[in-house]
Amino acid sequence: MSWNYNFTMGIPSDFDDSDLIFTRQLGLKYAYSSIPPDKKEHEYQAVKRRVDRAAEHGVTFSSLHSSLYIKPPDVFLGKPGRDDTIKGMIEYFHVIAELGFKRFTMTWEPDQVWSSHFDADVRGCKARFVDLNELVKHPFTHGREYELEEVWDAFAYFMDKIMPVCEKTGVSITLHPNDPPTYSKLGGCPCLIKCLDDYKRAFGIAGSKHLRMEFCCGCWLEGQSEGMGDILEDMDWCLTNDRIGVVHFRNIDQPLPVFTEMFPDMGYFDMYKLMRLLCKHDYQGVITLDHTPTMVDGPARRVPMAYSIGYMRALAERAIAELNA
Repeated sequence: MSWNYNFTMGIPSDFDDSDLIFTRQLGLKYAYSSIPPDKKEHEYQAVKRRVDRAAEHGVTFSSLHSSLYIKPPDVFLGKPGRDDTIKGMIEYFHVIAELGFKRFTMTWEPDQVWSSHFDADVRGCKARFVDLNELVKHPFTHGREYELEEVWDAFAYFMDKIMPVCEKTGVSITLHPNDPPTYSKLGGCPCLIKCLDDYKRAFGIAGSKHLRMEFCCGCWLEGQSEGMGDILEDMDWCLTNDRIGVVHFRNIDQPLPVFTEMFPDMGYFDMYKLMRLLCKHDYQGVITLDHTPTMVDGPARRVPMAYSIGYMRALAERAIAELNA
């Protein structure tokens, strides 16, 4: 039994040669980055320059996020102006399709990944900390309170517009769960994706295999107390049904309502069980660390990236050896 190590890592939107050299030094073929919120940066030649520069160092972008279109609140909440935003997104899909991209990442969050602060202590590293009891008190972020069915209606409207484009271009949308995945409203907005049943509803609305999922292990572990479901059973279903396009390999210290992000070899869950399941299914999509605590190199986070990629690779090699025994 063999397995394709499609590990990928994030590099800054203003990446330079050293970021690409570091990617190759880790033995990675793939990286992902983001396009700044400038329409001109989303045009074909501008995106191609990024792709070509990475290729000069033997690096292929697994995806190029768009700062304009990854979390557009007008689309997510069904607000005026969404048709113009969707039009711009469609134009970008045609650009990335022409350059060979097969996925576009979205999280149905009109605001942000919600966090309390980033000053938690993890072995002397700074890390993300979430206290849901505090977050639910946040004032409305979009003028009023929204109901869950309003958000589902906005999702259905978007799917009706975008899925034909995905079918035509071959670009799939990989949908990330809400972070944190809670049944409480944050900033007055309900979470769309907070369990596997929500994903199944989304897949049914899309009516196309071009809606896929980012299986965020961190979100699944966060939501164990909120009804997210058993992470191993859910991952097995998603792999069996070929729904996963990206895996976020992140661990935390405990489920909601309060948690701190940890390194993969820390936290309350044995991440080897997940890596073994991925290897068992011969998963061919990409895997990335997602968030990580900050170490001595600060925001660049090259040290924790190298540490975690090495650990993930070791887990995969151990799993393959066991499965081949």
